[in-house]
Amino acid sequence: MLKRHGEMVEHWVPGYDLPLRRSELNAYNEAFRAIQGEFEEVAGIQKQLDKLTKGVQSESSGLLIEASATHWRVEARLLKLRKSEVLLCHRPGEYAVIQRFPEDAHYAKANGCTDVLLTSSDASQLVSEYAAQAQHTLCFMASNLVAKAQKIIWERFSENNPVRVMRTLSERCYRVTDNAQTVMQVDTVAQPLSNSRGIRI
Repeated sequence: MLKRHGEMVEHWVPGYDLPLRRSELNAYNEAFRAIQGEFEEVAGIQKQLDKLTKGVQSESSGLLIEASATHWRVEARLLKLRKSEVLLCHRPGEYAVIQRFPEDAHYAKANGCTDVLLTSSDASQLVSEYAAQAQHTLCFMASNLVAKAQKIIWERFSENNPVRVMRTLSERCYRVTDNAQTVMQVDTVAQPLSNSRGIRI
């Protein structure tokens, strides 16, 4: 059995190809516990994005919603988030990606229950653009998790040379967003979108 610094190297963790020592595992577990809820949220959104890149299944129920002083017919739900949902909506001649919040949400109280994120006359182009922007946002979220975990490790376990633990946690966080299919590049879109407000997850 392999030893490092007098400890057995025998503890395996998800998403990393090499085993850790007991002291490394303790540092890993403490740091991961601090980010686990956010990690699971990122993983859940990634699964939804993976499905979205394979195609949108229409869930139209004829529901009408109001956004930007216009009525839109809901065609499909693109993402279900913790505090909102993202919908593909349609009105004559135009499609929109609209984020809808519960009426009692802080954002809704200050800004209204709906927010038009993107619009286009081409539904498939619109969904592709939204998926690409959401994937980009998700990668930033994974980077934030890495920074948070590394801060904990350096503050509490710096005396144990925590480089391997940081690498292990970093790989796990980044891998959760690596399972998506290749995201469609914005610069390959032929027809520009008429409105792009930024993506909130």
